[in-house]
This record gives sequence, structure tokens and C-alpha cells, in this order.
Amino acid sequence: MKRLVDLLRVNESRFTAIILGAMTIAAVINFNGQLGSGGGVPCLYDVYIIGILHVVDTFGVPLLLFYTLFVERHNQRIMQVVRERTVNDVWKRCVIDLLILCTFFTVYVFALTTIVGLLRTNTFYNWGEQYSRCAKWLGKVCEEQPSFVMLLVAYVIETFQCFLITGVVMIGVWWCTNKEWAGYISAIILITIDRSFESHGLILGSYQVSSYTYKVGLNLGVNIIYPLIVMVIIFVLVNVAVRFKKKEFLGT
Repeated sequence: MKRLVDLLRVNESRFTAIILGAMTIAAVINFNGQLGSGGGVPCLYDVYIIGILHVVDTFGVPLLLFYTLFVERHNQRIMQVVRERTVNDVWKRCVIDLLILCTFFTVYVFALTTIVGLLRTNTFYNWGEQYSRCAKWLGKVCEEQPSFVMLLVAYVIETFQCFLITGVVMIGVWWCTNKEWAGYISAIILITIDRSFESHGLILGSYQVSSYTYKVGLNLGVNIIYPLIVMVIIFVLVNVAVRFKKKEFLGT
């Protein structure tokens, strides 16, 4: 908790408030637009269906990466580097700080989604009704109600995974190229290309909770276990890749 407070102080409270405010405003506007479109009466379930694609990927990732960029820049300043014993220790600090920020923003997005859902919808679940958003999209009612607990767990895991994958790619590219914006742009390109494949995304879109869930439902292996495996693989690959880069801080 103390480290999180320190990280939030790195960018000053005003900048932190701006980022969280921008994320909140963008999310509320997007939720209102998505819930009011497509026909059908939305329920609380629908809010989490919309959240990953239209909030996390669209606004959450760019804002988180932008915020993280300045924190990691602080970690790679000469005075901070001198405090660490080795180059590996500097990388470990960068990764740990990324994990902390991803956790914080995941909790924030989840809380924001839940609050918007409770305020914006009047029904907990209505996919079994003809007037539901699910029925309008699917063309028929949903006969079996997906587990709400599994939906929440999948939403949290996939939000965290999306943040972590793009974040570790960003700092990995930055570490190897010594160009911070190259890392940021690489991560944005990754999420953009992946989302262009929608339900058949290369990394993220193939298993994320989305409107395709209306048709296939939720699955423990697909929506929870598989995202965790993908996240661990990419996280390990980036951590291994940076070992081959001879980092020179004093010369950058």
C-alpha cells in the first residue's frame, strides 16, 4: 500500500486526478452510448459484457500506459538507478511498479463499471426475456443463465491481463530501444491490431468477455484459465528478452 501511494505521488496528485477523471468521464460516456444503442433493455450483466472492449481496451489501456510511462521514466532516472545495486534490480523495480499500477487500475475500472451498472440499469439479469439486449443481439432468448461470479472473475482477470500485457510490452520495448514513446506506440499498435480481429483476436480478443458471450456463454477454461496462461507466457517472454539487452543508463 505504501508503494502504491509513493507511485501515485510520483506523478503528483493533480496528474493522477486528471487521468482518473478522464478515465471516468470517458467510461461513463461510452457506457451510456453503448447501453442505449442496439435495442433491448440492458441489465447488469450487459455492463460487464460492454466493459472490456469499449472501456478497458478503448480508454483504459491508453490512459494506464500514459500514466505508467511517467512512473517508469522516474525509475530510470540516474538518481534512482544509482540506488539499485544492479541493472536487473532496476528492471525488477520497473516490473513491480507496473504490477502495482495494473492492480490499482484494475480495481478502479471494476469499481467504476459496477457503479455505472447499478446506476444505469434496473435489472440484474434479463437475458431470458424477449425485450433484453441479449435477445435483440442473438435473435432469441438465452436459455441458461451464466454464472455471475464467473462473469465478475473473468472481467477482473481479463482487465488485469490486458493492462499487464500492454504494459510489459511497453516497458520491454522501451528498455531495449531506449525510446520511451516507441514502447508506448508499440503497445497501442498491439492492442489496436488485436482488437481489429474482434472475436478472433490474435492475443486478447479470442477469449475476452464480449457480445460473443451471448452466443457461447462463459467457460472456465476459455475465459479464466486461458487468459492467465497467455498473460504468464508473454510476461515471461518479455522478461527473458530484456536479459539480452545490455542496458547503459549513464549513456542514455
